[in-house]
Amino acid sequence: MNSKEDDNVMKNVTFKEGKRFGDWRTGPVLDEGGFGRVYLVKNDADPTKTAALKAESNTVDGGSAIKLELQVLQKLNEGGPAPHIPMLYLAGKRKNYCFMVMTLLGTNLKQLKAKNTIVKNGFTRGTWSRVGIQCLYGLKFVHDHGYIHRDLKPANFLMGNPKDKDRARIVHILDFGLARMFASLPRKFCKLMGPNGYELDDVCNACLDDECSKSNQMWKRRSYSKMSLFG
Repeated sequence: MNSKEDDNVMKNVTFKEGKRFGDWRTGPVLDEGGFGRVYLVKNDADPTKTAALKAESNTVDGGSAIKLELQVLQKLNEGGPAPHIPMLYLAGKRKNYCFMVMTLLGTNLKQLKAKNTIVKNGFTRGTWSRVGIQCLYGLKFVHDHGYIHRDLKPANFLMGNPKDKDRARIVHILDFGLARMFASLPRKFCKLMGPNGYELDDVCNACLDDECSKSNQMWKRRSYSKMSLFG
């Protein structure tokens, strides 16, 4: 994608403060990536209630991944609020972009590790163990609903918002844009998916014409735990 295309993509998801999405109004930008932006939003009916609005351009190759992410989050939220999973408040599609409003979360594990320079590897082994257990519970919840994440990395595990007393100490899984139903019929070719350095298990199974599975995800989680502990 050239710079002109990049500019067009970001223009599609550039909103002025106060832009309305249902009962929500946009505030400052919280984060941005190659295809979109994340905004802080406040609720008109209850100004003390905040959330995160994720918007992605429809002009990127293959279109916005929010449609798939929305499908997964709706399934995971079927039974109401669940630990480790952000709540979905609103979603929609416009001519140039797709958006969804979800639980406002805190800092991801990659950032937390980088910020904490007092302890080697970011946290003590005990803390990493407790964090890892929460990550596994979150993955089990996703698997129990028939999905595998396929993009596991520390940046996609976030703590709750420090101001949210119910979720502040809970690890949440985010970014389901590459998720897939593992219960669906296996494909002849399983495309390599996942962040750099953690795709070996997918390659092995793909060479054997084996669909990416829950076991792949658990091996990935174990790899991350080792990397987090030992650097």
